[in-house]
Amino acid sequence: MFNTKIKMFQSDGGRKFDTTQLGAHFLAYGIYFQKSCLETQAQNGVAERKHKHLNEIACSFLIEANMPASFWVDAVQTAVFVANRLPTPNLEGSSSFEKLFRHSPDYNF
Repeated sequence: MFNTKIKMFQSDGGRKFDTTQLGAHFLAYGIYFQKSCLETQAQNGVAERKHKHLNEIACSFLIEANMPASFWVDAVQTAVFVANRLPTPNLEGSSSFEKLFRHSPDYNF
């Protein structure tokens, strides 16, 4: 989609990515495959903090809208959508959307 090459793939060491076929694919395309220890949250700190942040946003959305937990998936998807469009100091005040698509998101809707 973005006409770029994957340089590294990192997983939590779960078995779903530990297959001979996938390993051969990574090797054929020069992709470095890195695994952290399974069930070791400390080694996956950045991802774990982001998951926690998105869950907190989703929970806030549901509470504020007085919606039942059955809308959890929609709330998390909305949280990801919003978070990807908000400026962040980690990206010098740009959003993830801007860095990826090289233009500002449309906030009009």
